[in-house]
Amino acid sequence: MRTTVVALTTLLLAAVLPLGVAAAVDPVAAEIQFVDLINSERTSRGLNPLATHSDLVAGARYQADAIRDAGYLFHNADLGAVTSGWKKIGENVGYGGTVSGLHAAFMNSTGHRANILDPAYTHVGLGVVVEGSTIWVAEVFMQSTVAITQQTTFTAPFRDDDGLSYEQDIIALAAAGITSGCGAERFCPFGYVSRAEMASFLQRGLGLASLSVDFFWDDTFSSHHGAINAIANASIAAGCGNGRYCPGAAVSRGEMATFLTRALGLPKASRDYFWDDNGSLHEASINALAAAGITTGCGSGTFCPWGGMTRGEMATFLVRGLDL
Repeated sequence: MRTTVVALTTLLLAAVLPLGVAAAVDPVAAEIQFVDLINSERTSRGLNPLATHSDLVAGARYQADAIRDAGYLFHNADLGAVTSGWKKIGENVGYGGTVSGLHAAFMNSTGHRANILDPAYTHVGLGVVVEGSTIWVAEVFMQSTVAITQQTTFTAPFRDDDGLSYEQDIIALAAAGITSGCGAERFCPFGYVSRAEMASFLQRGLGLASLSVDFFWDDTFSSHHGAINAIANASIAAGCGNGRYCPGAAVSRGEMATFLTRALGLPKASRDYFWDDNGSLHEASINALAAAGITTGCGSGTFCPWGGMTRGEMATFLVRGLDL
């Protein structure tokens, strides 16, 4: 494990920026081009160039994929949960026609420009998804408080959760065979949980048999197809409308409350736990989850029902719910 864990206040910056229509490009090449443009802006003003970091790239790619799947722009509110090795966090998100056009638009927007030119930042991660003629991009900026190097030792089975509050829950989830991570000894704890991933988490956790009977038409080519059918058959998921499941979309915290309440058969709560879910379709489920001790919300009497659910948070929710 990392011997240095720094818990500091984090800051999420920038506004959301929608832009026009894009020409198809290679995503990795676009990510490199964005980094080059950012560093060109910084060095021309005497600022330090930003180093890339694999954790930030992974998080940015998850976010770019999430906004593409959702079809609209939003920020990852859970970036502020990072406490190990980072103290200041910023995020730019947008979509448009060309890398240069998107970058120029960011530079012409006060919040986005502030992220790009903030002298405190030391690292950046770029995530690009190209769909048809549209580029979706997420830029994650962070300031390192410790020397960030490739770890040579770590607490198995994952190297990217050491020192996090979720670590023991992630380890328990892996030991129960519910997750194998996101590849290369990584769990990607700050990535959003997609609806498809959520299906597999629940299917494995509940011991449901994978089904070939098809409930939705838009998950045919998903590797989570059998799990999606399994939770639909168990009346845990009813899809997202018009015979679709929306497997690539990020799950909101409110939606996750309903999935878990159904999956665990939780009884109705007798009190209202949070003030920011009033009127939400998921309010009853959120209260049931709180009454069962599975969640304490996101602070100050709130649940943040419209925020995304990170993989780390999901690990904790499942460990508590399944009593692992």
